[in-house]
Amino acid sequence: EQACVTMVKNETSGEEFLDLPVHPAVTNEAVDFVVANRDLLGLRIERYLQRMKMRSQWKGNVEEARWNRRLWKHYLTLDRHISAPFRQILTDTEMIIGPNFGNLDVLAYADGPLVQRCACYLLLRTTVAHWTKKLTDAKFVVANPYEPLSTELDVNFIELFGKGGVPRKARDKMKSDNAAFVPTEATVRERERVVAMSLQMKNAFVEESSLFDDLPVELRFIEGALNIRNETERRQFMVETFCPQENITPEALRAGVRRLYIQFSRMIPDPYQEMTLELDELIDELSRGTAEDDTPFDEYVSNLDVNGPGFFQTYTFDQKKFSGERFMDEALKKIQE
Repeated sequence: EQACVTMVKNETSGEEFLDLPVHPAVTNEAVDFVVANRDLLGLRIERYLQRMKMRSQWKGNVEEARWNRRLWKHYLTLDRHISAPFRQILTDTEMIIGPNFGNLDVLAYADGPLVQRCACYLLLRTTVAHWTKKLTDAKFVVANPYEPLSTELDVNFIELFGKGGVPRKARDKMKSDNAAFVPTEATVRERERVVAMSLQMKNAFVEESSLFDDLPVELRFIEGALNIRNETERRQFMVETFCPQENITPEALRAGVRRLYIQFSRMIPDPYQEMTLELDELIDELSRGTAEDDTPFDEYVSNLDVNGPGFFQTYTFDQKKFSGERFMDEALKKIQE
């Protein structure tokens, strides 16, 4: 709040006073503050501001709720402003990698300024994560074919519903004889080829020293860490191998990876969701047992105590039977019980 407010002039009276800039303007001081604390803010402060707005509404503090809503909206504006260059460079890089998919001569199209090579590596790593998930889902669907039940709630369909590659369509289409969109053995083989080629392209990029060796330390770290599947071994790799080799502290490295995760969390889900989840999992594993495992926001956003500082109740009293408000209320009651 202190970083965001600035002197604003009333156009009618000419009076100047401290307030948030008129939307969508932001101050350089606010941008500098969010960038400097990027690894500590991100989604957590966004959820915190949301809860504070809802808590003010629940308590009937109208002016406080209006201010919290303005502050939340201002933070979203700042966040989108800061995230935009990252989104743009990855979007532009899609136009480079896409037409060259299958071309292992990575120097021919991936070479360039450092920022372009960073984007190329991240997009290649994202492609591997995305198509690996699609392959895993296709294998699951093939191994667990749709089995209609006589009951109204079809458990098998609900399970298949959440798998990538299966359309979020009506249930009767799943039973259609010409449902070509449902993954088959041929789909599995096709996706296996895509995953194999994605891995080859990513590995070719990494093995080319002129492309990879001078990338930021966070990118070179995730290349090694994401290839390790054991949580303990990942932490050992960070503390015993990578940090001494790169002359960086584990705290600084975790902060860099966390900033990268926050940037990815602002990308569209398709195809960046799988990479975002991998980075989220990696951060959780690297932070386990450290002071960073708990954040000041947890007391507000992850606390179910009715006396907690972030607690609020929904203020709608005529919720429909299947409304989101009633669903959340019932879920909260069960957890508290």
